[in-house]
Amino acid sequence: MRFGPWAGIGWIPAVTSMALSLGCGGLIHRVEPDPDPAVKVPDRWTAAYRVAEGGGADRWWEAFRADELNRHVKTALGANFDLVQAFARLEQAEAAKNGAFSGFLPTVTARAQYGGTRIVQPFLDRSIDAGQFDLGPALSYELDVWGRVAQAHAAEVENLRATRFDVAAAHLTVAASVVETWLRAVEQQAVLALLRRQLETSRTFLELTELRFDQGIASGLDVFQQRSQVAAVEARFPPVRAAEAVAEHQLAVLLGRAPGSLQVERDALPELPPFPEVGLPSTVLLRRPDVQAARHRAVAQDHRIGAAIAEYFPRFTLDASLGWRSFNGFEGLFDDFIYTVAGQLGATLFQGGRRKAEVRRNRALLEERLGAFAQQVLVALREVEDALVEQKEQVRLVARLDRQVDAARATLAEARLRYVNGLSDFLPVLTALQGLQDVERQRVAAQRELLARRVRLHRALGGTWQEDRIERRLSGERAS
Repeated sequence: MRFGPWAGIGWIPAVTSMALSLGCGGLIHRVEPDPDPAVKVPDRWTAAYRVAEGGGADRWWEAFRADELNRHVKTALGANFDLVQAFARLEQAEAAKNGAFSGFLPTVTARAQYGGTRIVQPFLDRSIDAGQFDLGPALSYELDVWGRVAQAHAAEVENLRATRFDVAAAHLTVAASVVETWLRAVEQQAVLALLRRQLETSRTFLELTELRFDQGIASGLDVFQQRSQVAAVEARFPPVRAAEAVAEHQLAVLLGRAPGSLQVERDALPELPPFPEVGLPSTVLLRRPDVQAARHRAVAQDHRIGAAIAEYFPRFTLDASLGWRSFNGFEGLFDDFIYTVAGQLGATLFQGGRRKAEVRRNRALLEERLGAFAQQVLVALREVEDALVEQKEQVRLVARLDRQVDAARATLAEARLRYVNGLSDFLPVLTALQGLQDVERQRVAAQRELLARRVRLHRALGGTWQEDRIERRLSGERAS
């Protein structure tokens, strides 16, 4: 990195200022670098399956064993515009940090000034013209004795760290959103495939009733009832197709593409992957980027309090200039070389309570940030507990629906047999057929919800897999 001809002059006061600020800044305000949330973190989960020291899983979506899904997640992590915005905010935070660091360095300006003066002597009936030309650089530097600059810079460093965790959280959100949206699209494809089978079955039963009607065995009511049942199945197709299209549109947008440019190619939901290991609550909190972002924002605000308190104290400024000066315009400009060095101590005696109000405002902001940190911890704990309970109960629901499907199929087979043998009318067959088809659709929806709750569990457990992607992205931007 190149600093130019004034680099040697700039770093001497910068290092001095940083040393002074580290010494004095801590005296006027001590920052807590690792604040504890104002809540008690439990030692274990109330509904955990298996608990491991690490917990969670990186690239967890690959456990669904769906190549199409893996491609979509990879595409979204590189093209999603929410992530583009997140990286732009990270760049802004880095620029703000670099801007705050400039306070450690002197301000160097170049001046070229010309002034003309005419002295009129009316009693002597003459005038005198004089001109002055100045050329050269000037330097101004504030000694950060009270740590104002250091605290402001430290605040921006913490804000940069928080923003980086925001980017990690955005990666989690995008990956989970892609998987959930893909599952909704696949669910609709699976429902359409199921409806086609149900429609074929319903038409078969309609042919049976019409045949028996032609033979004088069945009544016209049986035919009308079964025709109504066929029409009911056919009426279920349009809303499912619409839901499928909407899910594909949402998935395309997540992938940074225009709606309508993507079509899901799968019509069967994946199997439920093995249950992930769940870390201890304290470990999960470390893996949650939203929790870590809230913590760093609280620390950043603590540093801003120190910067606000430092405004009470006087500022020590060093000024220096050197160059050439001529009183005869350009003639003899480089004959006289001059330099000046001055020190200045300045303090504001009265501002109507502005500094006190600013300190009070920053202290209130710290309370807000600490409250947000504690709330985020509670939200993270709740999301994991909710996901564990929901997962457990959804597994039970799917198992019971499986048994219900088996029972409904047996009921339909028995009702059909009795109807064909003339032991009952068509109503038990119709009731059993409608019951089976309803529970089959419920089974597909419950399976999709089970997979979606697994996704929410992985999202609640957080992760660190995003950090490598973020670093590679930032390294590429720095190289370019």
